[in-house]
Amino acid sequence: MIKPDYPKNMREFRERFSTRDLCLGYLIKCRWPEGFICEKCSGNELVRISTRPVWRCRKCRLQVYPMAGTVLHRSHIPIQEWFEAAYHVATFTPGLSALQLQRQLGTKSHDTAWHMLHRLRKAMVNDSRTKLSCLIEADETFIGGPAKGKKGRGVAAAENKSLVVGGVEVIIYKDAKGNWKERAGRLRLQLIDDASAESLGAF
Repeated sequence: MIKPDYPKNMREFRERFSTRDLCLGYLIKCRWPEGFICEKCSGNELVRISTRPVWRCRKCRLQVYPMAGTVLHRSHIPIQEWFEAAYHVATFTPGLSALQLQRQLGTKSHDTAWHMLHRLRKAMVNDSRTKLSCLIEADETFIGGPAKGKKGRGVAAAENKSLVVGGVEVIIYKDAKGNWKERAGRLRLQLIDDASAESLGAF
């Protein structure tokens, strides 16, 4: 079994993931691209339990939950909405806010969109990623709402402010005409307690 590809546009997306079963089928193919192998008995055939989005091994009857261990696990949000949210997060440039995701999905609750976006962003982090290398530019900034009566670094005292430090690789290369150019490479962001040399150095 070959790992399935993904839709190239929204029309293709709607055609391929219009129902829950289509989404679950795609998820199974992604989780077991070479075919299902039971972790208990090494059986290779799944049988669907019709009343729930659960399968079982035909040989030992071990129940298999395709959504277990994913961002969809124990979620009451329909799998079709999770798929659509994942598609928007992966294709929107330069990024997607919770408010934008709420508008795209048509959900009534901003908290639901924020929850989905937070889970998807967390799942997209590569745990085995390497550190940034070569030339790196770094800076810190405060994010959050307005801080009345505060200026400069004094905004740090505001309750709705968070201090974030970012580092980006500077990649130097030659273009087609032989001219040296610079472009941004990988990026790392992190919340820090203060902008001291110790905190920035540790980052």
